[in-house]
Amino acid sequence: MHEPFAQVDGGLVRIRVPGGTLAGRHLRAVSEAASAYGTAVEITSRANLQIRGVPNAAHRLLVRDLVAADVTLADAGADARRNVLASPTAGLDPSEISDTRSLVADVIETLVGAEGVPLSPKFGVLIDGGGAVHVRGRRQDICLGAVRVRSGPSAYDVRLAQPLLERSDNRPICVVRPDNVADLLGGILDLMAEHAEVGGRLSGLVALLGVDEALDQAAARRDVHLFRLAPADVAFSAEPSLRPIGVLPQQQAGLAMVGAMPVLGRLSAVQLEDIANMANDTCGRGDEAEVRLTPWRSVVIPNVPIDRAASVLRALEQMGLAIDQSDPALRVVACAGSTGCPSSFTDTQHDGSALIAALRAASPTRPLTIHLSGCSKRCADSTTEFDVTLVGGPTPGVYEVVTRPGAVSHPAGGPLDAEGAMAHVLTIAGSDEP
Repeated sequence: MHEPFAQVDGGLVRIRVPGGTLAGRHLRAVSEAASAYGTAVEITSRANLQIRGVPNAAHRLLVRDLVAADVTLADAGADARRNVLASPTAGLDPSEISDTRSLVADVIETLVGAEGVPLSPKFGVLIDGGGAVHVRGRRQDICLGAVRVRSGPSAYDVRLAQPLLERSDNRPICVVRPDNVADLLGGILDLMAEHAEVGGRLSGLVALLGVDEALDQAAARRDVHLFRLAPADVAFSAEPSLRPIGVLPQQQAGLAMVGAMPVLGRLSAVQLEDIANMANDTCGRGDEAEVRLTPWRSVVIPNVPIDRAASVLRALEQMGLAIDQSDPALRVVACAGSTGCPSSFTDTQHDGSALIAALRAASPTRPLTIHLSGCSKRCADSTTEFDVTLVGGPTPGVYEVVTRPGAVSHPAGGPLDAEGAMAHVLTIAGSDEP
């Protein structure tokens, strides 16, 4: 965040939120900064925040304020390394295998201390606790997933530059004890320092050494014991993640978590402040109030007394957030579009909002996942496989309709303008045919 990205609508300032958890006071500080210096706040697919529309002259003041509020580290390099995506309901999910919060803290400390290691700004760590709300299918440089081991206590499945998915073959699964995870990460960072030629990404290290050799060398550097187990000896839920939307039960008796999603993941400073105040007012613990951000660009307010959960959910709906699992807004993703990004050929923010409104009005029985990308880069979400993707360009205002093979087979017959593309999506959504 110390260096803004130039966009059509002004500077874009990205704020690391390691683990996706913000104290209520920190969220309020972001709201105040967005109100003073920006135009809108976005939740990203890595559960971070970014403030849009920041003038060049205001960037230094914004950084000053967020460092003073303890939202951002003063050391730009250390702050950038805090790229940790974790289970957004850690410590809350009744079905989780492991509460990852202390491990997330250890990993953050290890990354912050990795001064001098030539890491790419995109280098990241994923930590999943194995609950109903999980992040197992997402890719980071290092992915760690809690698993149950049939012959012993729980452990963490370790993947390098691969998501935590079921093995399609019978290759062993490498696991490490929870108290050795931070040391293993330290060993991997040692290797990255020794091999600057790989470009600061684990994919480069794996290409150079191979997965097994990279893991063995990293473990040897920090005296970590790795276990390689048959897939049949490791258990975790392979079900798709539950979206944390609506009122969900917590482990803690008498409490619930309440989740909602802003349309296209974008919030005003006022909405952000209202969410922070609501968390503070409902959790009843003052400065301990917190808000969780999710990689689905939604928010979760934890520790809400059950008898107040319904009213909190209604208040989030009145703010304009989606609160129902069936709402089409939960399945539509859009990039910044031509009003924000110089690479975009289409106004995806306008078109995405219009498409959500049309889908809500039509109430189609087919719940499509839809991605609007203003160009071929698909920056809003390049890892998820959507049912329908509208790709802008190369002619301004025009989309190519790309459908997922095996799921949707309605050819568009060529590029379409925004109105035609939306009409085509509505036709697909209302069809009983794949």
